[in-house]
Amino acid sequence: EVELKLAVAARDLDDLRAHPLLLAYAEQAPQVQQLHTRYFDTPTRQLAQHGMALRLRRAGRQWWQALKTGDSEAAMSQRGEWEWPLAEGHLSVALLRDTPLARVADVDALRHTLREVFATRFRRETWLLRIGDGTQLALCIDTGQVRAGRHAEPICEVELELRSGDAGALLGFARELSDVITLVPLARSKAARGHALAEHGPAVPPPARLRPAAPAPDALVAHALGTWLQQGSAALAANGALLDQSDVEYVHQARVAVRLLRSLLRLWRDAIEPHAVRHALAALRRDLRALGQVLGAARDADVFVTESLPRLQRAADAGHVAAWPLLAQRADARRTAAHAAAAAYVASPAFGSLLIDLERCAYALKRLAGERLATAAPPRLDALQRALVKAAHGLAGHDAQALHRLRIAAKQLRYGSAPCAALFAPGPSQLHAQVLAALQTQLGRLNDDTVALQWLQALNAPDDLNEWARLRARRRVHKLLPEVAADVVRLQLIEPPWHAPRSTTITLNPTQSLIHQRVACIPAP
Repeated sequence: EVELKLAVAARDLDDLRAHPLLLAYAEQAPQVQQLHTRYFDTPTRQLAQHGMALRLRRAGRQWWQALKTGDSEAAMSQRGEWEWPLAEGHLSVALLRDTPLARVADVDALRHTLREVFATRFRRETWLLRIGDGTQLALCIDTGQVRAGRHAEPICEVELELRSGDAGALLGFARELSDVITLVPLARSKAARGHALAEHGPAVPPPARLRPAAPAPDALVAHALGTWLQQGSAALAANGALLDQSDVEYVHQARVAVRLLRSLLRLWRDAIEPHAVRHALAALRRDLRALGQVLGAARDADVFVTESLPRLQRAADAGHVAAWPLLAQRADARRTAAHAAAAAYVASPAFGSLLIDLERCAYALKRLAGERLATAAPPRLDALQRALVKAAHGLAGHDAQALHRLRIAAKQLRYGSAPCAALFAPGPSQLHAQVLAALQTQLGRLNDDTVALQWLQALNAPDDLNEWARLRARRRVHKLLPEVAADVVRLQLIEPPWHAPRSTTITLNPTQSLIHQRVACIPAP
Protein backbone atom coordinates (compact mmCIF):
# COMPACT_ATOMS: atom_id res chain seq x y z
CA GLU A 1 0.00 0.00 0.00
CA VAL A 2 1.06 3.59 -0.67
CA GLU A 3 -0.42 6.12 1.70
CA LEU A 4 0.05 9.59 3.14
CA LYS A 5 -0.86 10.20 6.76
CA LEU A 6 -2.00 13.70 7.76
CA ALA A 7 -2.84 15.16 11.15
CA VAL A 8 -5.97 17.31 11.20
CA ALA A 9 -7.64 19.30 13.98
CA ALA A 10 -11.11 18.11 15.00
CA ARG A 11 -12.43 21.64 14.46
CA ASP A 12 -11.49 21.40 10.76
CA LEU A 13 -13.26 18.12 9.96
CA ASP A 14 -16.52 19.71 8.83
CA ASP A 15 -14.61 22.04 6.51
CA LEU A 16 -12.74 19.05 5.11
CA ARG A 17 -15.95 17.14 4.42
CA ALA A 18 -17.36 20.19 2.65
CA HIS A 19 -14.23 20.83 0.59
CA PRO A 20 -15.14 21.37 -3.09
CA LEU A 21 -12.52 18.85 -4.22
CA LEU A 22 -14.07 16.03 -2.19
CA LEU A 23 -17.52 16.85 -3.47
CA ALA A 24 -16.27 17.08 -7.07
CA TYR A 25 -14.19 13.88 -7.12
CA ALA A 26 -16.25 11.56 -4.88
CA GLU A 27 -17.44 8.45 -6.75
CA GLN A 28 -20.10 7.73 -4.14
CA ALA A 29 -21.28 8.83 -0.71
CA PRO A 30 -18.72 8.25 2.06
CA GLN A 31 -18.86 4.92 3.88
CA VAL A 32 -18.61 4.85 7.68
CA GLN A 33 -17.23 1.96 9.74
CA GLN A 34 -16.43 1.44 13.40
CA LEU A 35 -13.04 -0.29 13.54
CA HIS A 36 -11.66 -2.16 16.53
CA THR A 37 -8.04 -3.26 16.05
CA ARG A 38 -5.73 -5.27 18.33
CA TYR A 39 -1.96 -5.20 17.73
CA PHE A 40 0.28 -8.10 18.73
CA ASP A 41 3.99 -8.57 19.36
CA THR A 42 6.36 -10.59 21.51
CA PRO A 43 7.50 -9.38 24.95
CA THR A 44 10.79 -8.29 23.33
CA ARG A 45 8.95 -6.42 20.52
CA GLN A 46 10.48 -8.72 17.90
CA LEU A 47 8.10 -7.65 15.15
CA ALA A 48 8.46 -3.93 15.80
CA GLN A 49 12.24 -4.26 15.70
CA HIS A 50 11.93 -5.58 12.14
CA GLY A 51 9.50 -2.85 11.07
CA MET A 52 6.47 -5.16 11.12
CA ALA A 53 3.00 -4.82 12.60
CA LEU A 54 0.59 -7.72 13.18
CA ARG A 55 -3.03 -6.90 13.86
CA LEU A 56 -6.55 -8.23 14.16
CA ARG A 57 -9.26 -5.84 13.02
CA ARG A 58 -13.02 -6.08 13.34
CA ALA A 59 -15.01 -4.12 10.77
CA GLY A 60 -18.70 -4.65 11.39
CA ARG A 61 -19.09 -8.41 11.88
CA GLN A 62 -16.01 -9.35 9.87
CA TRP A 63 -12.57 -9.99 11.37
CA TRP A 64 -9.38 -9.44 9.39
CA GLN A 65 -5.80 -10.44 10.15
CA ALA A 66 -3.06 -8.31 8.60
CA LEU A 67 0.72 -8.16 8.58
CA LYS A 68 2.37 -4.93 7.49
CA THR A 69 6.05 -4.60 6.65
CA GLY A 70 8.35 -1.77 5.71
CA ASP A 71 9.07 1.72 6.96
CA SER A 72 6.07 3.32 8.62
CA GLU A 73 8.03 6.16 10.21
CA ALA A 74 7.41 8.52 7.32
CA ALA A 75 4.31 10.47 6.40
CA MET A 76 4.46 9.13 2.84
CA SER A 77 4.98 5.40 3.17
CA GLN A 78 5.05 2.40 0.90
CA ARG A 79 4.52 -0.80 2.83
CA GLY A 80 3.91 -4.44 2.16
CA GLU A 81 0.55 -5.70 3.40
CA TRP A 82 -0.82 -9.24 3.73
CA GLU A 83 -4.47 -9.48 4.79
CA TRP A 84 -6.80 -12.43 5.38
CA PRO A 85 -10.49 -12.66 6.38
CA LEU A 86 -11.10 -14.70 9.55
CA ALA A 87 -14.17 -16.46 10.86
CA GLU A 88 -13.33 -15.52 14.45
CA GLY A 89 -11.25 -12.92 16.25
CA HIS A 90 -8.24 -15.13 16.93
CA LEU A 91 -4.78 -14.98 15.37
CA SER A 92 -3.95 -17.65 12.83
CA VAL A 93 -0.19 -18.14 13.02
CA ALA A 94 -0.32 -20.59 10.13
CA LEU A 95 -1.23 -17.76 7.76
CA LEU A 96 2.11 -16.10 8.50
CA ARG A 97 4.30 -18.94 7.22
CA ASP A 98 4.49 -17.57 3.67
CA THR A 99 5.17 -13.95 4.66
CA PRO A 100 8.40 -12.01 5.34
CA LEU A 101 7.86 -12.64 9.05
CA ALA A 102 8.97 -16.25 8.49
CA ARG A 103 12.41 -14.97 7.42
CA VAL A 104 13.09 -13.28 10.76
CA ALA A 105 11.26 -15.48 13.27
CA ASP A 106 10.11 -19.03 13.94
CA VAL A 107 6.47 -18.51 13.05
CA ASP A 108 5.21 -21.63 14.83
CA ALA A 109 7.04 -20.63 18.02
CA LEU A 110 5.33 -17.24 17.91
CA ARG A 111 2.08 -19.02 18.76
CA HIS A 112 3.26 -19.12 22.38
CA THR A 113 4.86 -15.67 22.65
CA LEU A 114 2.57 -13.25 20.81
CA ARG A 115 0.64 -10.96 23.14
CA GLU A 116 -1.70 -8.04 22.63
CA VAL A 117 0.31 -4.84 23.16
CA PHE A 118 -2.28 -2.15 22.46
CA ALA A 119 -5.54 -1.55 20.64
CA THR A 120 -7.28 1.13 18.63
CA ARG A 121 -10.94 2.02 18.37
CA PHE A 122 -11.92 4.61 15.82
CA ARG A 123 -14.57 5.72 13.40
CA ARG A 124 -13.43 5.56 9.78
CA GLU A 125 -15.15 7.64 7.15
CA THR A 126 -13.98 6.58 3.68
CA TRP A 127 -14.33 8.69 0.56
CA LEU A 128 -13.52 6.95 -2.74
CA LEU A 129 -12.18 9.55 -5.15
CA ARG A 130 -11.18 9.66 -8.78
CA ILE A 131 -9.19 12.85 -9.30
CA GLY A 132 -8.53 14.79 -12.48
CA ASP A 133 -5.93 12.54 -14.13
CA GLY A 134 -7.84 9.34 -13.38
CA THR A 135 -5.89 8.44 -10.24
CA GLN A 136 -8.04 6.59 -7.71
CA LEU A 137 -7.67 7.43 -4.03
CA ALA A 138 -9.30 6.50 -0.76
CA LEU A 139 -9.49 9.39 1.69
CA CYS A 140 -10.11 8.07 5.21
CA ILE A 141 -10.99 10.31 8.15
CA ASP A 142 -10.14 8.45 11.37
CA THR A 143 -11.33 9.69 14.78
CA GLY A 144 -11.04 7.71 18.00
CA GLN A 145 -8.39 6.42 20.40
CA VAL A 146 -5.29 4.30 20.67
CA ARG A 147 -5.24 2.56 24.04
CA ALA A 148 -2.56 0.62 25.95
CA GLY A 149 -3.64 -0.60 29.36
CA ARG A 150 -4.94 2.38 31.34
CA HIS A 151 -3.40 4.89 28.93
CA ALA A 152 -5.08 6.41 25.89
CA GLU A 153 -4.36 9.02 23.22
CA PRO A 154 -6.75 10.55 20.70
CA ILE A 155 -6.72 9.73 17.00
CA CYS A 156 -7.71 12.47 14.58
CA GLU A 157 -6.09 12.02 11.21
CA VAL A 158 -6.56 11.63 7.50
CA GLU A 159 -5.11 8.81 5.42
CA LEU A 160 -4.84 9.18 1.67
CA GLU A 161 -4.36 5.74 0.15
CA LEU A 162 -3.41 5.23 -3.48
CA ARG A 163 -5.72 2.69 -5.14
CA SER A 164 -4.44 3.19 -8.70
CA GLY A 165 -2.29 5.72 -10.52
CA ASP A 166 0.76 7.75 -9.50
CA ALA A 167 1.74 8.69 -5.95
CA GLY A 168 2.71 12.14 -7.19
CA ALA A 169 -0.95 12.80 -7.98
CA LEU A 170 -1.85 11.78 -4.43
CA LEU A 171 0.61 14.33 -3.05
CA GLY A 172 -0.67 17.00 -5.42
CA PHE A 173 -4.23 16.38 -4.27
CA ALA A 174 -3.16 16.64 -0.62
CA ARG A 175 -1.46 19.93 -1.41
CA GLU A 176 -4.67 21.32 -2.93
CA LEU A 177 -6.65 20.31 0.15
CA SER A 178 -4.11 22.04 2.39
CA ASP A 179 -4.65 25.45 0.83
CA VAL A 180 -7.55 26.14 3.20
CA ILE A 181 -7.32 23.38 5.84
CA THR A 182 -4.33 22.68 8.08
CA LEU A 183 -3.17 19.18 7.15
CA VAL A 184 0.22 18.26 8.61
CA PRO A 185 2.12 15.18 7.35
CA LEU A 186 2.20 12.65 10.15
CA ALA A 187 5.33 10.53 10.37
CA ARG A 188 4.24 8.19 13.17
CA SER A 189 1.76 5.45 12.34
CA LYS A 190 -0.95 4.28 14.73
CA ALA A 191 1.23 1.25 15.44
CA ALA A 192 4.23 3.40 16.36
CA ARG A 193 2.08 5.56 18.62
CA GLY A 194 0.61 2.46 20.26
CA HIS A 195 4.02 0.94 20.97
CA ALA A 196 5.23 4.25 22.46
CA LEU A 197 2.11 4.47 24.63
CA ALA A 198 2.55 0.89 25.84
CA GLU A 199 6.21 1.38 26.72
CA HIS A 200 6.28 4.93 28.06
CA GLY A 201 2.70 5.92 28.83
CA PRO A 202 1.29 9.28 27.73
CA ALA A 203 4.69 10.99 27.83
CA VAL A 204 5.48 14.11 25.82
CA PRO A 205 7.97 13.11 23.11
CA PRO A 206 11.39 14.77 23.37
CA PRO A 207 12.34 17.50 20.88
CA ALA A 208 13.00 16.00 17.45
CA ARG A 209 16.53 16.63 16.18
CA LEU A 210 17.02 16.57 12.44
CA ARG A 211 19.93 14.21 11.87
CA PRO A 212 20.28 13.70 8.12
CA ALA A 213 20.60 10.03 7.22
CA ALA A 214 24.08 8.92 6.18
CA PRO A 215 24.13 8.44 2.41
CA ALA A 216 25.31 5.21 0.80
CA PRO A 217 28.68 5.40 -1.01
CA ASP A 218 26.92 5.35 -4.39
CA ALA A 219 24.01 7.62 -3.40
CA LEU A 220 22.80 10.14 -5.96
CA VAL A 221 22.50 13.80 -5.02
CA ALA A 222 18.78 13.82 -5.80
CA HIS A 223 18.03 10.72 -3.76
CA ALA A 224 20.00 11.87 -0.72
CA LEU A 225 18.40 15.30 -0.82
CA GLY A 226 14.96 13.70 -1.10
CA THR A 227 15.60 11.62 2.01
CA TRP A 228 16.81 14.67 3.95
CA LEU A 229 13.75 16.70 2.95
CA GLN A 230 11.48 13.91 4.15
CA GLN A 231 13.35 13.77 7.45
CA GLY A 232 13.02 17.54 7.73
CA SER A 233 9.27 17.34 7.25
CA ALA A 234 9.03 14.79 10.08
CA ALA A 235 11.19 16.89 12.44
CA LEU A 236 9.21 20.07 11.76
CA ALA A 237 5.89 18.28 12.24
CA ALA A 238 7.02 16.70 15.52
CA ASN A 239 8.38 19.92 17.01
CA GLY A 240 5.61 22.09 15.60
CA ALA A 241 2.99 20.04 17.42
CA LEU A 242 4.69 20.80 20.75
CA LEU A 243 5.64 24.47 20.51
CA ASP A 244 3.31 25.18 23.44
CA GLN A 245 5.52 23.16 25.80
CA SER A 246 7.65 24.99 28.37
CA ASP A 247 10.81 23.33 27.03
CA VAL A 248 12.45 25.87 24.71
CA GLU A 249 14.17 23.06 22.78
CA TYR A 250 11.09 22.45 20.61
CA VAL A 251 11.39 25.92 19.11
CA HIS A 252 15.17 25.60 18.96
CA GLN A 253 15.17 22.27 17.13
CA ALA A 254 12.46 23.42 14.72
CA ARG A 255 14.56 26.47 13.88
CA VAL A 256 17.69 24.34 13.44
CA ALA A 257 15.74 22.06 11.08
CA VAL A 258 14.65 25.05 8.98
CA ARG A 259 18.20 26.38 8.77
CA LEU A 260 19.63 22.99 7.88
CA LEU A 261 17.03 22.43 5.15
CA ARG A 262 17.59 25.89 3.69
CA SER A 263 21.36 25.31 3.65
CA LEU A 264 20.97 21.95 1.91
CA LEU A 265 18.59 23.40 -0.67
CA ARG A 266 20.97 26.28 -1.34
CA LEU A 267 23.90 23.91 -1.74
CA TRP A 268 22.27 21.28 -3.95
CA ARG A 269 19.47 23.00 -5.86
CA ASP A 270 21.63 23.77 -8.91
CA ALA A 271 22.70 20.12 -9.14
CA ILE A 272 19.12 19.03 -9.80
CA GLU A 273 17.54 18.55 -13.21
CA PRO A 274 14.94 19.07 -14.64
CA HIS A 275 14.26 22.76 -14.26
CA ALA A 276 10.73 22.21 -12.92
CA VAL A 277 12.04 20.35 -9.87
CA ARG A 278 14.78 22.95 -9.37
CA HIS A 279 12.14 25.69 -9.48
CA ALA A 280 10.07 23.83 -6.87
CA LEU A 281 13.13 23.59 -4.61
CA ALA A 282 13.72 27.34 -4.91
CA ALA A 283 10.09 28.01 -3.93
CA LEU A 284 10.45 25.60 -1.03
CA ARG A 285 13.49 27.47 0.26
CA ARG A 286 11.55 30.76 0.16
CA ASP A 287 8.66 29.24 2.10
CA LEU A 288 11.06 27.82 4.68
CA ARG A 289 12.42 31.33 5.14
CA ALA A 290 8.98 32.56 6.24
CA LEU A 291 8.75 29.79 8.84
CA GLY A 292 12.33 30.48 9.91
CA GLN A 293 11.50 34.11 10.59
CA VAL A 294 8.70 33.37 13.07
CA LEU A 295 10.70 30.59 14.72
CA GLY A 296 13.77 32.84 14.83
CA ALA A 297 11.84 35.56 16.65
CA ALA A 298 10.62 33.04 19.22
CA ARG A 299 14.09 31.55 19.64
CA ASP A 300 15.72 34.97 20.05
CA ALA A 301 13.14 35.75 22.72
CA ASP A 302 13.88 32.49 24.54
CA VAL A 303 17.63 33.11 24.51
CA PHE A 304 17.27 36.70 25.72
CA VAL A 305 14.82 35.91 28.54
CA THR A 306 16.42 32.66 29.77
CA GLU A 307 20.12 33.33 29.11
CA SER A 308 21.19 36.83 28.06
CA LEU A 309 19.07 38.89 30.46
CA PRO A 310 20.00 36.88 33.58
CA ARG A 311 23.67 36.98 32.55
CA LEU A 312 23.57 40.75 32.10
CA GLN A 313 21.78 41.17 35.40
CA ARG A 314 24.42 39.15 37.25
CA ALA A 315 27.24 41.17 35.68
CA ALA A 316 25.72 44.62 36.22
CA ASP A 317 26.58 46.87 39.14
CA ALA A 318 24.19 48.08 41.82
CA GLY A 319 23.46 51.27 39.92
CA HIS A 320 21.27 49.39 37.46
CA VAL A 321 19.25 47.33 39.97
CA ALA A 322 16.05 49.33 39.54
CA ALA A 323 15.87 48.76 35.78
CA TRP A 324 15.80 44.95 35.73
CA PRO A 325 12.25 44.14 36.97
CA LEU A 326 10.61 46.36 34.35
CA LEU A 327 12.91 45.08 31.60
CA ALA A 328 12.09 41.48 32.56
CA GLN A 329 8.37 42.24 32.47
CA ARG A 330 8.60 43.83 29.02
CA ALA A 331 10.79 40.99 27.75
CA ASP A 332 8.30 38.37 28.95
CA ALA A 333 5.51 40.17 27.10
CA ARG A 334 7.53 40.25 23.86
CA ARG A 335 8.44 36.60 24.29
CA THR A 336 4.79 35.65 24.77
CA ALA A 337 3.88 37.53 21.59
CA ALA A 338 6.70 35.87 19.62
CA HIS A 339 5.61 32.40 20.73
CA ALA A 340 1.99 33.19 19.91
CA ALA A 341 3.05 34.19 16.39
CA ALA A 342 4.99 30.95 15.95
CA ALA A 343 2.08 28.87 17.26
CA ALA A 344 -0.33 30.69 14.94
CA TYR A 345 1.87 29.94 11.93
CA VAL A 346 2.11 26.26 12.84
CA ALA A 347 -1.67 26.09 13.22
CA SER A 348 -2.24 27.72 9.83
CA PRO A 349 -2.72 26.00 6.45
CA ALA A 350 0.61 27.51 5.34
CA PHE A 351 2.53 25.21 7.71
CA GLY A 352 0.84 22.05 6.49
CA SER A 353 1.25 23.15 2.87
CA LEU A 354 4.97 23.69 3.43
CA LEU A 355 5.43 20.22 4.88
CA ILE A 356 3.42 18.62 2.07
CA ASP A 357 5.63 20.50 -0.39
CA LEU A 358 8.65 18.97 1.34
CA GLU A 359 7.10 15.54 0.81
CA ARG A 360 6.26 16.34 -2.83
CA CYS A 361 9.79 17.49 -3.59
CA ALA A 362 11.22 14.44 -1.80
CA TYR A 363 9.06 12.16 -3.94
CA ALA A 364 10.09 13.93 -7.15
CA LEU A 365 13.79 13.85 -6.22
CA LYS A 366 13.79 10.13 -5.50
CA ARG A 367 12.58 9.44 -9.04
CA LEU A 368 15.46 11.34 -10.68
CA ALA A 369 18.84 10.20 -11.92
CA GLY A 370 21.90 12.47 -11.90
CA GLU A 371 25.29 12.95 -10.28
CA ARG A 372 26.63 10.92 -7.41
CA LEU A 373 26.91 12.72 -4.09
CA ALA A 374 30.49 11.53 -3.53
CA THR A 375 31.51 13.20 -6.80
CA ALA A 376 29.44 16.35 -6.47
CA ALA A 377 30.22 17.15 -2.83
CA PRO A 378 33.97 18.02 -2.85
CA PRO A 379 33.88 21.04 -5.21
CA ARG A 380 30.80 22.46 -3.49
CA LEU A 381 32.28 22.03 -0.02
CA ASP A 382 35.54 23.57 -1.25
CA ALA A 383 33.55 26.64 -2.33
CA LEU A 384 31.87 26.86 1.09
CA GLN A 385 35.21 26.66 2.89
CA ARG A 386 36.70 29.35 0.62
CA ALA A 387 33.69 31.56 1.39
CA LEU A 388 34.31 31.06 5.11
CA VAL A 389 37.98 32.06 4.83
CA LYS A 390 37.05 35.08 2.74
CA ALA A 391 34.46 36.14 5.32
CA ALA A 392 37.13 35.93 8.02
CA HIS A 393 39.22 38.61 6.28
CA GLY A 394 37.00 41.30 7.79
CA LEU A 395 37.71 40.28 11.39
CA ALA A 396 40.67 42.62 11.83
CA GLY A 397 38.37 45.63 12.00
CA HIS A 398 36.10 44.01 14.62
CA ASP A 399 33.25 44.67 12.20
CA ALA A 400 29.89 43.31 13.40
CA GLN A 401 28.80 42.66 9.82
CA ALA A 402 31.99 40.70 9.18
CA LEU A 403 31.26 38.54 12.22
CA HIS A 404 27.73 37.98 10.96
CA ARG A 405 28.98 36.96 7.50
CA LEU A 406 31.50 34.59 9.06
CA ARG A 407 28.83 33.03 11.29
CA ILE A 408 26.58 32.39 8.28
CA ALA A 409 29.50 30.95 6.28
CA ALA A 410 30.44 28.64 9.16
CA LYS A 411 26.86 27.49 9.52
CA GLN A 412 26.54 26.75 5.79
CA LEU A 413 29.79 24.78 5.75
CA ARG A 414 28.78 22.77 8.80
CA TYR A 415 25.27 22.07 7.52
CA GLY A 416 26.63 21.20 4.10
CA SER A 417 29.43 18.88 5.20
CA ALA A 418 27.84 17.04 8.14
CA PRO A 419 25.20 15.12 6.10
CA CYS A 420 27.95 13.91 3.73
CA ALA A 421 30.40 12.89 6.47
CA ALA A 422 29.78 9.16 5.96
CA LEU A 423 31.34 9.47 2.50
CA PHE A 424 34.65 10.72 3.89
CA ALA A 425 37.43 9.36 6.09
CA PRO A 426 36.03 9.22 9.64
CA GLY A 427 39.08 10.66 11.43
CA PRO A 428 39.47 13.82 9.33
CA SER A 429 35.67 14.23 9.24
CA GLN A 430 35.45 14.19 13.01
CA LEU A 431 38.36 16.60 13.39
CA HIS A 432 36.95 19.04 10.83
CA ALA A 433 33.48 18.86 12.42
CA GLN A 434 34.83 19.56 15.90
CA VAL A 435 36.84 22.60 14.85
CA LEU A 436 33.89 23.90 12.85
CA ALA A 437 31.55 23.34 15.82
CA ALA A 438 33.93 25.22 18.11
CA LEU A 439 34.05 28.13 15.66
CA GLN A 440 30.27 28.21 15.38
CA THR A 441 29.89 28.15 19.18
CA GLN A 442 32.13 31.20 19.62
CA LEU A 443 30.37 33.08 16.84
CA GLY A 444 27.02 32.14 18.33
CA ARG A 445 27.99 33.68 21.66
CA LEU A 446 28.96 36.92 19.97
CA ASN A 447 25.70 36.92 18.03
CA ASP A 448 23.75 36.44 21.27
CA ASP A 449 25.42 39.61 22.56
CA THR A 450 24.41 41.51 19.42
CA VAL A 451 20.81 40.34 19.71
CA ALA A 452 20.79 41.24 23.41
CA LEU A 453 21.81 44.82 22.58
CA GLN A 454 18.96 45.03 20.08
CA TRP A 455 16.52 43.76 22.68
CA LEU A 456 17.68 46.24 25.32
CA GLN A 457 17.08 49.08 22.89
CA ALA A 458 13.67 47.74 21.89
CA LEU A 459 12.71 47.43 25.57
CA ASN A 460 13.67 51.08 26.17
CA ALA A 461 16.43 50.27 28.64
CA PRO A 462 18.06 53.34 30.26
CA ASP A 463 20.80 54.97 28.19
CA ASP A 464 23.52 54.24 30.74
CA LEU A 465 22.52 50.57 30.83
CA ASN A 466 22.62 50.39 27.02
CA GLU A 467 26.07 51.96 27.00
CA TRP A 468 27.33 49.58 29.68
CA ALA A 469 26.02 46.59 27.69
CA ARG A 470 27.69 47.88 24.49
CA LEU A 471 31.05 48.21 26.25
CA ARG A 472 30.65 44.74 27.74
CA ALA A 473 29.86 43.26 24.32
CA ARG A 474 32.86 45.02 22.81
CA ARG A 475 35.13 43.53 25.48
CA ARG A 476 33.77 40.07 24.69
CA VAL A 477 34.58 40.58 21.02
CA HIS A 478 38.16 41.47 21.95
CA LYS A 479 38.31 38.38 24.17
CA LEU A 480 36.80 35.86 21.76
CA LEU A 481 38.12 37.19 18.46
CA PRO A 482 41.55 35.52 18.83
CA GLU A 483 39.82 32.19 19.45
CA VAL A 484 37.62 32.72 16.39
CA ALA A 485 40.63 33.58 14.25
CA ALA A 486 42.52 30.55 15.58
CA ASP A 487 39.68 28.24 14.61
CA VAL A 488 39.67 29.68 11.08
CA VAL A 489 43.43 29.05 10.87
CA ARG A 490 42.91 25.50 12.11
CA LEU A 491 40.35 24.84 9.41
CA GLN A 492 42.82 26.05 6.79
CA LEU A 493 45.59 23.78 8.12
CA ILE A 494 43.43 20.66 8.35
CA GLU A 495 43.11 18.68 5.16
CA PRO A 496 39.42 18.82 4.20
CA PRO A 497 37.91 15.39 4.88
CA TRP A 498 36.35 15.31 1.40
CA HIS A 499 39.90 15.24 -0.03
CA ALA A 500 41.47 12.85 2.51
CA PRO A 501 41.83 9.20 1.45
CA ARG A 502 38.94 7.12 2.76
CA SER A 503 41.37 4.96 4.76
CA THR A 504 42.84 7.90 6.72
CA THR A 505 42.62 7.32 10.47
CA ILE A 506 43.49 9.35 13.54
CA THR A 507 44.40 7.66 16.82
CA LEU A 508 42.95 9.38 19.85
CA ASN A 509 45.11 10.07 22.89
CA PRO A 510 42.90 9.42 25.95
CA THR A 511 44.31 12.45 27.74
CA GLN A 512 43.74 14.91 24.90
CA SER A 513 40.84 15.88 22.71
CA LEU A 514 40.97 15.15 19.02
CA ILE A 515 41.40 18.84 18.29
CA HIS A 516 44.25 19.34 20.73
CA GLN A 517 46.28 16.53 19.20
CA ARG A 518 46.36 18.19 15.82
CA VAL A 519 46.18 21.91 16.53
CA ALA A 520 47.60 22.60 19.98
CA CYS A 521 50.79 23.76 18.34
CA ILE A 522 49.00 26.49 16.35
CA PRO A 523 49.39 29.86 18.11
CA ALA A 524 46.31 32.04 18.41
CA PRO A 525 46.74 35.18 16.29
